[in-house]
Amino acid sequence: MPRDNALLLDIIKNEKINKRISDWSGILHYAARSGLAPYIFYIIKKEKCPDIPNDVMKRFQNIYFQNLRKTEAQKRFLVSILKDLKRLEIDAMPLKGIALAEMAYGAAELRPFSSDIDLLMKKKDSDGIYDYFTGLGYKKIFETDWSTLFSGKDKPCFLDIHWQYCPPQEVYVEVEKAWENAQTFSIDGFDVKVPSYDDLLIYLAVVTNNDSCRYLKHFFDIHMLVKRHKNDMSWFYTEKAIKNGHLGSYCYLPFTLAKRFFGTELPENFIKRIKPNIAKRAALNMLFDPKWTIELKRPSRIRKIVIEGGIVSGAGPVHFIRWMLYRLRFEYRYSQKHKGAKSSLFGMMRYASERISRLMRPSSAKTRDPQ
Repeated sequence: MPRDNALLLDIIKNEKINKRISDWSGILHYAARSGLAPYIFYIIKKEKCPDIPNDVMKRFQNIYFQNLRKTEAQKRFLVSILKDLKRLEIDAMPLKGIALAEMAYGAAELRPFSSDIDLLMKKKDSDGIYDYFTGLGYKKIFETDWSTLFSGKDKPCFLDIHWQYCPPQEVYVEVEKAWENAQTFSIDGFDVKVPSYDDLLIYLAVVTNNDSCRYLKHFFDIHMLVKRHKNDMSWFYTEKAIKNGHLGSYCYLPFTLAKRFFGTELPENFIKRIKPNIAKRAALNMLFDPKWTIELKRPSRIRKIVIEGGIVSGAGPVHFIRWMLYRLRFEYRYSQKHKGAKSSLFGMMRYASERISRLMRPSSAKTRDPQ
């Protein structure tokens, strides 16, 4: 592991600066790319570290206060939307973003700004939802059977409306249970429905896996949620939900790596009880390389698809084939909509052939900034 990366993880894990750091510019660069700069600045201020160069400290301050301005504006916008939806008697639960930052970090500005607002809503309210967002000046730009994305000119962010936690073809998560278990949480003085800590933890693990476990900030979300609310969670429920949903292979890597990267204190034997069998673990270990996350590298296309598709999940190869067909259909429809063209069965077959031939080519190992 590169030295800068190891030092940054050590700072976050211990919440203090134990070692004298000679290259703060390297720490700054890696913290900014991984999305952890606001929290590193918080630790620096708390520790009153004197040996940071002025230019590096100024850059940390700029990142932090820019993030603060954006998150405060988005928080006000989110609360105004939730107040309107409550008045219209439309249920909505914020996922990730501001709500997660407030719940897990204690302050929205400590988590990197997100360019969209994710809301879990009910399909039965879809007509009222479309009318409301259209009235705000938003337009529906893309739709699947599990979510709808809205965008608007001069609007502060995208709106990503979820009917399910994740595509049902990819992974089974009981969204009805999430609504039943929902709790009340105050955002800017306004009480809103949010997922229970247990359901939110499972959701974060699944999202982390579906992004190929590439982004360090996703593991940090898991770490902060557990750190702040470990004693408020029903770990028996969490374990049961993971087993019933065949989510062991989806949750194993996110929880294991959160513990490895940040020292996340999970209950004793929790990972042992949810882990997949030895064959599936061997497949995961063979397919996944932690350097993707630590060094911010892009995985090969084949490995990325196999891990995201959950071929080693409880559902097995049949699940993977269904997922592949769904993903091809999703990407094809998106590409046609972007081109302004109509979809067709022949077009989808040709698109699938092109995608498969591209997957067979070697993938470059260039680094890429996390999204």
